Amino acid sequence: MSLVQAESLSKTYDTVGVPVQAVRAVDFTIEPGAFVAFVGPSGSGKTTLLNLIGVLDRPTGGRLSVVDTNVSALDRRAAARFRGEHLGFVFQDFNLIPVLSAAENIEYPLLMVQGRPAAERRERVRSGPANAWLLGLRYLTDFELTTIAEVYVDEAGYSREELEAFFRFVDQGDAADLNLAASPALGPYRRPNVGQRYGYLRLSQKDPFDWLYVAPAATAIVNLDDDSRTLIAELGYTGITNIELRGRVMWLQGARFSEFAEKPNARKAELRARWSFLATRRAARTARPRLWERSRFHRRGAIGG
Repeated sequence: MSLVQAESLSKTYDTVGVPVQAVRAVDFTIEPGAFVAFVGPSGSGKTTLLNLIGVLDRPTGGRLSVVDTNVSALDRRAAARFRGEHLGFVFQDFNLIPVLSAAENIEYPLLMVQGRPAAERRERVRSGPANAWLLGLRYLTDFELTTIAEVYVDEAGYSREELEAFFRFVDQGDAADLNLAASPALGPYRRPNVGQRYGYLRLSQKDPFDWLYVAPAATAIVNLDDDSRTLIAELGYTGITNIELRGRVMWLQGARFSEFAEKPNARKAELRARWSFLATRRAARTARPRLWERSRFHRRGAIGG
């Protein structure tokens, strides 16, 4: 049994009395377990074809079978029932209902589309496969050395193999592939931390060697799956009233096609200045003066690599 089978499939739109053929008599078959991509220029009918396969739209000609069902003949209610029972969609945007929590967004289609009992809905929400957790330790010594160690796990993140496949896709692709990699459809790959397991270690020292108002720190962030890492050395100074100066240098290391090794710059330097001041004289006389932050010289650049 084929998963999807199209025979002379067509879709024509009537645009102000002018017929526009978005899909013109196509024939194809998709077998179970196959990975298929529809590729073509803008306006070639890719989205229309996906809408037809997803039973979001009806063809105007030909026959379309999905999961051994002739979806061309389904009415509106039957099509909605079929989508709820057989199909899943991954949208470019999250498409969450803003007034519902994350758990309620998961439960909503189980109630409205599939009509699952309340107990089963709650169980399926609780037993979802993706979990995230953070375990950390903070320790302050007598000489004011602060140590922070954390392990972060996100089961919904990308595995080492998935990240490597994405970076190879970007490295070996053409201009169209690079545009796709920068599109919102692959937005999760551009998050600060997209992997599954990370280690974090930070050491900071207040007033070392009796140098007042000086605070050096060293930080390491490691992707525990591909062993790529970011090393950060920074120095802060607060000896000027209402002004905080902070500079840091970052090194990103790792094997090719690992997360941190594929960042745009192998080394970066930053210098930031933050100025805090009282809003008015009246505010200065209050018990809790309001601090306003006025920015700020902020420079970000690459050193080498």
